[in-house]
Amino acid sequence: MPGPWTRWGEAATFGQRAEATLWDWLLTLPGLVLMLVSAGLFGVSVVQLAEGDGGGAWLAATGVVFVLGLALMIGVQVWNYALVQGRTGQTWGKRRVGIRLVSLETGRPPGTAACVGRWLLHALINQALYIDYLWCALQPDRATITDKVLSTAVLAPTSRPEPRPVGQNSGR
Repeated sequence: MPGPWTRWGEAATFGQRAEATLWDWLLTLPGLVLMLVSAGLFGVSVVQLAEGDGGGAWLAATGVVFVLGLALMIGVQVWNYALVQGRTGQTWGKRRVGIRLVSLETGRPPGTAACVGRWLLHALINQALYIDYLWCALQPDRATITDKVLSTAVLAPTSRPEPRPVGQNSGR
């Protein structure tokens, strides 16, 4: 049975959206690994300091590795969620799953500024037990709170094609 439709196509399922999110999280793993390595380095520096063997170099390495990991994670997320999704309507994960984000007003990708707002709004709302994702699973229209606030929709792979820009020839 087909799901709910917007005028631009069928809404993506909760499962499709969750799968895309997992793929996007995978993309940030290198930064997370660096941050975890910094936790290990911090442990070594604490032991070195406790034994009186200095430890300052280990502590400095901890800070450098942590900052590199954090910068990598933030950089990847800004690139993926704001720049790429704003321009194409798809993060790396959405592209792998075949779903896309569109503005409900135009049927086109919402743009970088709207995607930065979407990224930040998701982060704020999801601090409360991932309520934004749970909201999507429980709503008949499959929209998150963020989708409703920003007038966006995530569409399924079987959706109608994107509309052509105004004034572009249909090829007939």
